[in-house]
Amino acid sequence: MKSNKKIIFLYAVLEPYIIGSLEYFVNSNKDFDITVIKTDNRIYRSKNHNLNIYSITEIQDLLKFCVSIKPQILIVSGRMEKSYLKVSKYYRNKIKTVMVSDGTFDLSLKGLFKILFQKSLYHKFFNFYWGVGSLQTAHALSLGFRKDKIFENFYTSAIEHNEPKITFNEKKSLRILSVARLDKEKNLQLTARTIESINNKYNYDIQFNIIGDGPLKKQLQNYKCVNLFGRKDQSEFYQFASENDIFCLPSSSEPWGVVLHEFTNLGMPILASYNCGSAFNLVIDGYNGYKFKYDNQIDFEDKIIKFIELTNSEKKIMSKNSITISKRFSNSFWAETLKEIYYR
Repeated sequence: MKSNKKIIFLYAVLEPYIIGSLEYFVNSNKDFDITVIKTDNRIYRSKNHNLNIYSITEIQDLLKFCVSIKPQILIVSGRMEKSYLKVSKYYRNKIKTVMVSDGTFDLSLKGLFKILFQKSLYHKFFNFYWGVGSLQTAHALSLGFRKDKIFENFYTSAIEHNEPKITFNEKKSLRILSVARLDKEKNLQLTARTIESINNKYNYDIQFNIIGDGPLKKQLQNYKCVNLFGRKDQSEFYQFASENDIFCLPSSSEPWGVVLHEFTNLGMPILASYNCGSAFNLVIDGYNGYKFKYDNQIDFEDKIIKFIELTNSEKKIMSKNSITISKRFSNSFWAETLKEIYYR
């Protein structure tokens, strides 16, 4: 009897989106066995015997454990874990060793030094690169990976939905939604200032509804337009999507931003800063939303006004377009990418 093809994932914390992708893959590819070793201690047991998930604390000798599986591919996400790098180095010239990264290409002096360091380091451990979108591909090329060794679509969404939004609030009572940690890099205060500026200029009642918690909670509470809802489960996102008009991710630094993908899946038009990696693959200006400069209030205000001035019919088309564009990053694409890496 022919044995199944073996893949090992060395991972950090398993989020719902990666669990969904793994389950989809083994359910649709019965000739593969996947073993996942993760750094967190949360227990997850798959009902599919082709998918086995362990915490690293359960394994005494990681290299010995991996060798016993006899994998054809090693895929590593938690590169800060020294034992993962030890396994990667052992397998580097024996099988396909895949580096998973959401890193982006940075042309600053600091970024260029970082690239030089990573270029010499990562090639000791990895011969393939699995990123997310176009910015990660640019990062991989800067590290010296050949085009035929670079892949995209690693992040997917744990939320799947196929119905566009039907209703939108009146122009003067727009509802803008964000899901983010309340800290400086999420740039929520500039968003609040911009909304209050528009409200004062045009006598509008635009509300900024934020799901999340963090150190800037008190500062954000000082803005009249801000409503804080604390942390919410993904199961509650659909209700928030139905009650709000547009999703906003205004971060000053966001290598990808899975949450943006989740809300395109929920049919929301999008406002996203150019510093969000996923914006370059999931937001097309005028098609399903607008991109803006995170540190430019005038540009941000202009994009909000553009959306406000759309008719309800135009907003519904944007909603439908968000669902269309979100399908570029799905479990089925993820599964096909993994198979392509295996057979490459």
